[in-house]
Amino acid sequence: MKNVLQYTILGLLNENNLTGYEIYKEFNEVIGEIWSAKHSQVYNELKKLVNDNEIIVDNIDKSSKVEKKVYAITDIGKKNLYHWLENAVDVENTKDPFAIRVYFFEKLKKNKKKEILVNKKEEKTKNLEELKTIYGTLNKQDDLQHILILKKAILREEAYIEWLEFCLENV
Repeated sequence: MKNVLQYTILGLLNENNLTGYEIYKEFNEVIGEIWSAKHSQVYNELKKLVNDNEIIVDNIDKSSKVEKKVYAITDIGKKNLYHWLENAVDVENTKDPFAIRVYFFEKLKKNKKKEILVNKKEEKTKNLEELKTIYGTLNKQDDLQHILILKKAILREEAYIEWLEFCLENV
């Protein structure tokens, strides 16, 4: 059974042939709003996908000092990607380390609790502003997939800020 990271890589390669670095860059620039991956994770998954014949090294770019492998999806990879897209049962990740801190910070002084919550609210507000700025630059015709993901991220941040305001009112 594949993990979401492998399917994400297959999805990216289904759009364009990419180097490992370009795939990692997509995680930082677009997909990172809903799914994160470390550099080492991406490269480990690329190896697995090559071994499973779901992707191939289509080309080796030798134009720079470092050789760059360019990956392409195979027919097997496409078949597995489409099957997952059509049939996957998704389990959302509800882990939130900050919420655990809030759950256990009862014994802290009131001003310290408020400081923790205000700091988190400032962080989330800044992130929300950045997301809205990016969202405002996108074109619905050309960037629909990015818009769909950013809207989810914006709503997530707005809900988190609303929860933080609720916490501040009640500590």
